[in-house]
Amino acid sequence: MSILFNILLSGTLIYIAVNDWRRQKIANRSLVVLLAIGLGATWAEPISVAERILGAVLTAGPLLMLSVMKAGAFGGGDIKLAAAAGGMLGCVRGLMSLGISFLVGGIYSAMLLITGRAKKGSDKFAFGPFICIGIVYCIYFVNS
Repeated sequence: MSILFNILLSGTLIYIAVNDWRRQKIANRSLVVLLAIGLGATWAEPISVAERILGAVLTAGPLLMLSVMKAGAFGGGDIKLAAAAGGMLGCVRGLMSLGISFLVGGIYSAMLLITGRAKKGSDKFAFGPFICIGIVYCIYFVNS
């Protein structure tokens, strides 16, 4: 992606991450801005429309399934953010961003448990910032 789109995308992801961290809510307006930036950058990424759709479905699918299996596991904003990641990055990088999100989020939750700041199975935390970390990592460090 071009430098301008990377700056806009990074700024939007930082905004989403900070707001989700503070409020545990991802505003639909933020996701619309992210979608617009992602769609605007499509000319710079050689990813087909079919791969973008498949990426969105496969990246959001695991979060949706976990939320159906255990109510409240992930919020709707997390699921939509994951779908946006897959749509922007394509199938492989979208799934990679989700994997990174789970890895970093898992490390964070383990640290909460080790330090006694969380009780096993009882505390919740915002997952959106970890999805944003995965997206940023894949944009800057993983070639398409």
